[in-house]
Amino acid sequence: MIFPFTRVKTSSSKTRICDTKLSSGRCLNITNISLRNDWSFECLAQARITNIVEKISFRIDVVEKMAPWVLSSSTVSLEGTEIRAKAPYPFFIACYVEGRPKPKITWLKDGENIDQIIENNDEVSLSDDNQILAFNATKKYEGKYECNVENRVGNIQPFANVIIEDEASGLSDTNLVITIVSLTIIVIISFSFVIILVIRNKKNIRNDIIQLELFFFRKGNVGKLNKECTIEEQAELLPYDNAFEVERENITLGKQLGSGAFGRVLLAQVKGLNGKESPTRVAVKMCKFGHDKAHLRALTMELKIMIHLGKHLNIVNLLGAHTSNIDKGELWILVEYCKYGNLLKFIQRAKAQFINQINPVTSEIDVGRISPFPNDPLSPTSLGCSIEYERTLNSNHDSHLDLHPGGSIEMGQSMGKHPSTTSNTRITTD
Repeated sequence: MIFPFTRVKTSSSKTRICDTKLSSGRCLNITNISLRNDWSFECLAQARITNIVEKISFRIDVVEKMAPWVLSSSTVSLEGTEIRAKAPYPFFIACYVEGRPKPKITWLKDGENIDQIIENNDEVSLSDDNQILAFNATKKYEGKYECNVENRVGNIQPFANVIIEDEASGLSDTNLVITIVSLTIIVIISFSFVIILVIRNKKNIRNDIIQLELFFFRKGNVGKLNKECTIEEQAELLPYDNAFEVERENITLGKQLGSGAFGRVLLAQVKGLNGKESPTRVAVKMCKFGHDKAHLRALTMELKIMIHLGKHLNIVNLLGAHTSNIDKGELWILVEYCKYGNLLKFIQRAKAQFINQINPVTSEIDVGRISPFPNDPLSPTSLGCSIEYERTLNSNHDSHLDLHPGGSIEMGQSMGKHPSTTSNTRITTD
């Protein structure tokens, strides 16, 4: 692979050269970060041979850090609360908090970590990012419960004192006999009706839940979108666009193209897509048979994010979706069909024909070379190529931008990517 860029220009003078064997580049160092929204950067690169100038854009939002605080909906407080629960009924303690960065929550009971109680214990559980502690009310769970909340900015310990009360059981023998007889008569008379009512109620509740989920799937809840959170964290709040809906009778499924742990992809022909009379070849993503609700939820979030992103030349774009049977767990996402497969497999198939035009001795590019250099470590037959090839496959090009007290950040970008590539990053100042 050739990256013929030799001149890199940035808008700041605080740069340094950070070339590699296969690319030319400059790195921009930024110190003394302050609060700022929509901080934009541009990096221009000019091809040595064609003199074509390409641009890569970056945007950074620097937001203020915030110590954690307790929300009013919590059942714990910094001053302490008292919770009374009756045995043996289930109850929960809620510790809803906010902060930036997102706080970490750990629970203590009478000064000891709650993990020792939860381990191998089905009666106690944590949910909602450790914000809810639930268990059955028995005397052994009585005590002081502390919710330890911390992030890089600060630490708080709201708490609650839990008191378990025994159910009143002072019925006399006579009252107990009368109660048993009465209950027996009621059960005998209404046994058949109870079964019918239970089945009907369960069906109604299930239908109500399904209808509510379908409503939020189609309409979303845009009013609750939080600009401080990423779209991945709140994709379910986005509405579904009915313009992407494709009827089942217009889709003809074909062979399977691939599958994963929970989903599969099929080739399909779609009639009337984008106003075309002739069928369009697409790839259909769907859950495997026997999937659970979490897998369908993940596919739903993927669909809403793709609708929200819109179309772009450099991504596999959304063409449509079939959601009519989503209440039955069936969701199909129609995306562009890539008839040549993925880039990785293409490189693997063609690696034997790869010719490195960069001289391994002088690092000069020989655009006219049609055969490998002698002893070229990037030759398909050399050991060095195999090692570098495996290293490239295993490398992770994603980066996490984090700021520590008194520190700085460094941004580096090698040339040779598409000119429309952009990167959006949010960081928290110290």
